[in-house]
Amino acid sequence: MRVPYTVVGCSDSASHPATLQTDGPWHTAAECTKATLDLKLARECVIASVEVGNSGAAFLQVYVGKRGFAEELQVLLPTTMMMSMVEVKTGQNKDRRKVFSDKLSPLKAQSWACVRVEISQPFQPKASIGLQYIHINEAVSTPSASLAVPDLFDEEEEEPPTTTRPILNIKDLQQQVQQAKETRLATVAPAPCTPNVPQKRPLSPPPQFYQPASPPAKPKVPLKK
Repeated sequence: MRVPYTVVGCSDSASHPATLQTDGPWHTAAECTKATLDLKLARECVIASVEVGNSGAAFLQVYVGKRGFAEELQVLLPTTMMMSMVEVKTGQNKDRRKVFSDKLSPLKAQSWACVRVEISQPFQPKASIGLQYIHINEAVSTPSASLAVPDLFDEEEEEPPTTTRPILNIKDLQQQVQQAKETRLATVAPAPCTPNVPQKRPLSPPPQFYQPASPPAKPKVPLKK
């Protein structure tokens, strides 16, 4: 929901002054690199978003206050680029339109009564800058009252039975584990322990060597007398 406001201070030119709700373009005088626009809201409200129609500005920044512009203002929208240096020098996208909601600081959750818009354009000091329009949108609060649902039946519904788990005692649990270990050790008999006796290897027969056979003995010849 748009919030009405009144322009209480600005840096404008005589040919393009800032009017209520900035109907029509608002421009500064020539040779101006920075300008401000002070808006007094019709009522103190929580700002949800800010809609801006640009008209030659390169950067935009929005401040908010609770009582007036004499106090220290808080930053609602950090410095945001509306036109690049190339766009400023070529004259492209001078009337870009943007809606700022997610980029607003967490201060938007509070209520504010005045808004200051600051624009700048340092790339061409002799050019005129301004805005086509600016809209301050108020956050709409939705009632959170819950609707009462009438009872269709007089009888109360039976709740399903809840199963409760028994509470285990740590000491009882340890005793059960110890008894289970003792029962297992009693039923399993230990295997007999047999000594590891080295086995004797059989003696191998002595080696046999090859012996050549002796020649047959010559018969004895009797000597002649």
